[in-house]
Amino acid sequence: MCRTRATSWGSSMWNLTVSDSSAPDTDLALRKKATASSVDDAANQPGNATDGDAGTRWSSVFEDDQWIQVDLGSSVSFDRVVILWEQAYAKTYTLQVSDDGDSWRDVKSVDNSPVPLKISVNGVRVFCRGGNWGWDELLRRMPAERMDTAVRMHPAISPARSTSRSSRSTRSTTRRHS
Repeated sequence: MCRTRATSWGSSMWNLTVSDSSAPDTDLALRKKATASSVDDAANQPGNATDGDAGTRWSSVFEDDQWIQVDLGSSVSFDRVVILWEQAYAKTYTLQVSDDGDSWRDVKSVDNSPVPLKISVNGVRVFCRGGNWGWDELLRRMPAERMDTAVRMHPAISPARSTSRSSRSTRSTTRRHS
């Protein structure tokens, strides 16, 4: 269930992969039947998220609380769901599982809210800001005469990384709301 959108567009994903660590190279959702609460265009059907084609995508109407679900065909064990979002991604969403496609149970809630980039240069905190498109867009809009001062940084700086974990489940269908 895609709870809230991060942009004014709907939720949009290039790919939804389901796998288990016992067979990490097997995508349990590949070419499985997918359905969704909505589509924004006839070309962006839910099956595009599981078709294995990197050039197709599913995208919802421009509203919160949209969902996509994949019928895995039988009860299977999995411990990883990977979503490749388009720029219109879900800010918050919940992974749900079901044995029958009617009764759903939450297994993982995800918050994709942006975490501010924190950089210190020689012990001095540097404020970093960008628009919806991040640093790339900020640097393109910055006047050339300010560029050197704005982006000059100490060479030893490295950004922090974040990780997330998924829950293990033994359900036959997975549904994600954007």
